This record gives sequence, C-alpha cells and structure tokens, in this order.
Amino acid sequence: MTTHVVGVWAKKGPVVPNLLSSIYQSTKIMKRIAINLCIAVAAIAFSSHTVSADPIKVACIGDSITFGAGVKDRAENAYPAQLQNLLGSTYKVSNCGTSGIQMRNYLKRWQDKITVIQPDIVTIKLGTNDTHYRDFKKPDNKKIFDTKYRDATLELLEFLTGLKSKPKIYLCYPIPFFKSKDKEKSIVEDIIPALAAIAKEKDLPTIDLHKALEGKGNLVPDGVHPGAEGQTILAKTVAAALKEPKPEKKERAPLYNFRNSDGSQSFKARLKSYDAATGKVTAIKANGSLTSFNIDILHPDDQKYVKAQN
Repeated sequence: MTTHVVGVWAKKGPVVPNLLSSIYQSTKIMKRIAINLCIAVAAIAFSSHTVSADPIKVACIGDSITFGAGVKDRAENAYPAQLQNLLGSTYKVSNCGTSGIQMRNYLKRWQDKITVIQPDIVTIKLGTNDTHYRDFKKPDNKKIFDTKYRDATLELLEFLTGLKSKPKIYLCYPIPFFKSKDKEKSIVEDIIPALAAIAKEKDLPTIDLHKALEGKGNLVPDGVHPGAEGQTILAKTVAAALKEPKPEKKERAPLYNFRNSDGSQSFKARLKSYDAATGKVTAIKANGSLTSFNIDILHPDDQKYVKAQN
C-alpha cells in the first residue's frame, strides 16, 4: 500500500506545487490582459481627444441683412445660419449682425462680444446704413462721407487685427439697395470703392455680395432685406470665398535707395513697374503711397537697376 502511494507520488509529482504553479501562470496571463486593456483604453481616449479639435470660429459682422431681419425663420435662414450648414461641424459661425448698425458705430456695441468670441475668421458686411449720411445735393459731402467711412473701417480693422486669435478678415461689398437710387448710387460710388481701396492697402480678400444679388430684386421683398432664397445666395457666396485656396503670395520687391542723376538726393521705394517705351517708372514709397517719374532723372546705376528688374 505504501509502496503504491510512493509510486504514484513519484510518477505524477506533488499535487500542491503543481496547483501553485498553475495559479502563478494564470496570474501572469491576467496581468498581461489588464495591461493590454489599459493601453487600448488610453489609445482610444487619446485618439478621441485629438480628433475632436476646436472648431474654426467665424464671426459674421453686419447689419440687419446679416441679422436676418424680415426673413421667415431667421434663426435658420439668415445667411450666417445657412453658412454654418454649408461649412459643417468643423466650423462654428456666430451671427454678429444688428439692425440699423453702421460701420461708424459697430465697435461701440460689439467690441466686448467679439473679444469673447476670439474668431479665427471675420466677414464684415457694413455700409448699407452708412449711406443714410450721403447727401448728393451738397458738393462737399462726398469728401466728408468718404473720410468718416474710411476712418471707421480702419478703426474696426485695427481692433480685429489686435485680437489674440489674429483672425483672417474678409471685406464684403454690400448688396444692391433696390429701394433707393441715391443709396444704391452711394454703395456703388462710395462704399465699394472705399472697401476695395482698403482691401488693396491692407492685403485683405473681398467678397462681392453686390454682384451676387445684382439684378435679383425679386429676392429682396422690401428692396433692402433679402428673403430666405436671397440669403441662401449670400451664404453660398461667402462659403465659396472661405473655402477658396489661398493664392501664393508674391514676394515684394525690396526697398531700394533711388538717387537723382548726380546722387545728391535720394528716397527709398519699391519698384512697381517700368515702361521702356515711355521711360515711366512707378514705385511704392515706404509709407505705401505711389510715385511716378521718368527714368532719366535717376542716377545711371539706378537706371541699370530698374532696367534689370523689368
């Protein structure tokens, strides 16, 4: 009997040590599973965090047309709301329009709100209400009007470029003023040229909302505020501009020290163009103003420089 037991012990080995060994191996496997599970959960959490990046914030600055005055279901049909749908969830569009507001008084009412938004993109559609101050019966009113509108636009731009978010800014030409010939004349002759000039000076893109609704008075029921269909056209026009690929920037010519023929006087400017047929040289001074002169007044070395750049 004893010999039989000993034989079994010798043949199969001790039962308790084998059991402990099995428990140890199982524990090691469970640890590996737990570690792998933690790694997988961490990877999923990191992945979801990186995918859900902050949306691109767009602020649509404007008047009652931007606000959506007179539009049925304004919250859904005003062009900023339609713009949101067109751009998708990676954007967050804010309607920053107020009825009756002008370029000259926009900052007083919206400066704090825009600062809180810290937009990445800003579209400015202001000028329609500013035309109320244009008086074609007074010859000197043109200069006064242009100066005030320009100064107000530059003030708004200065504020926006000073934001921490450093937004990309688009200047929008106002839509046609179908209700009043004088106000439409002011938009065409005063507002749009002023915005075009500022856009050129500041290297800002423009969005031509005037052209977008030109000849479409049937979509502007009261002659001033577009209905839902007109707002759709505005939203699509703005969306197309925002999605447009950025053109490659041309390197600006360096400032050159131009001297007169005997070298006694000089000024710094960037060469813009040279017409070999007439000898006319056009340059941009350091302050941004244009100047033109004949190549013959330049120092011989500077004449060579101009001709070599042509």
